[in-house]
Amino acid sequence: MPERLSEVEYRVLNELIHDSSEPAARLAKKLGLSRNTVSKAIRNLVRRGVIRRFTVEVGEEYSGGSIVALVMDGKPTELDRFIEVYELIDGKFLGIAKVTDMNELESLIKENGGARTRFFISNRRIWRRDSTSVSPSELHC
Repeated sequence: MPERLSEVEYRVLNELIHDSSEPAARLAKKLGLSRNTVSKAIRNLVRRGVIRRFTVEVGEEYSGGSIVALVMDGKPTELDRFIEVYELIDGKFLGIAKVTDMNELESLIKENGGARTRFFISNRRIWRRDSTSVSPSELHC
């Protein structure tokens, strides 16, 4: 079972979930903590694997390509070609990928199950939750 997070770590983590580029000094001011306390909490979260990486999310208008969802009978073999992969309750897999053209889509399907793969292409995103918050009850069973 993972170590419990401190109250400070929860607060810092929630702020970083909303904006991972927020400087420690600004987080400290926002949370009413010292910069050292915030920096130590971030280091601990990274060291313990709670935070795996800090990312940049590019706006759709700049990212190019179409979002594709593949439902596969078997686990995808080329995981690095996907944005996300989920194991479904029925044992199938759902992979979310971005492709720039039909050739790339065809290649992705062939590499990951071929005829046993169903695919769905999005026309446009109509809604997305931009960020989530965590609470102690959500991180522990």
